[in-house]
Amino acid sequence: MTFVGVSNSAVTTSLGDGLIASRAVPVSMPKPTKQDAQLLLTFMDIFLSGPVREARKWWRKLPEGLSLEEFEKRFPRGSEGWEHFSTMAIFWETAGSLMRRGLIQEDLAFDTFMDAPPWGKVERIIRDRRTREKAPAEGENFEWIAGRARAWVRKREAVIRKASASRRTRE
Repeated sequence: MTFVGVSNSAVTTSLGDGLIASRAVPVSMPKPTKQDAQLLLTFMDIFLSGPVREARKWWRKLPEGLSLEEFEKRFPRGSEGWEHFSTMAIFWETAGSLMRRGLIQEDLAFDTFMDAPPWGKVERIIRDRRTREKAPAEGENFEWIAGRARAWVRKREAVIRKASASRRTRE
């Protein structure tokens, strides 16, 4: 059997010959409210909107580890690259701010599409900006949500591995 994927409450395994089986995985996530779901769907609409989609495409091509100086030479203020950078940074900064204040339910958000904020791509740029602009809060919510997402994924994967191992010993 090969591990294929995970949803909120199931581990999916390949049984060979294209057959896939799904088994329930015990979870201890708090039950989201309808309001939580609506807010997440609104965020998903924004994330899948044309401008953010274009920014995400551009972001995937952005080299990791650029300094602020290198970034500004390639993408001066007002350029398309600068705008794409700003769009993504604002999206993740806003998501982090709302989540930090309990307005976006972490488990629901990370269990869907918000489990990998692309902080690593721009960490150096933002840290350089904090220093140059003497603005220590620059990007703090973006950095925070990225750290929370990494921790959530590690914890969730550990629960899944444990449940999977437990099932294998019973079989």
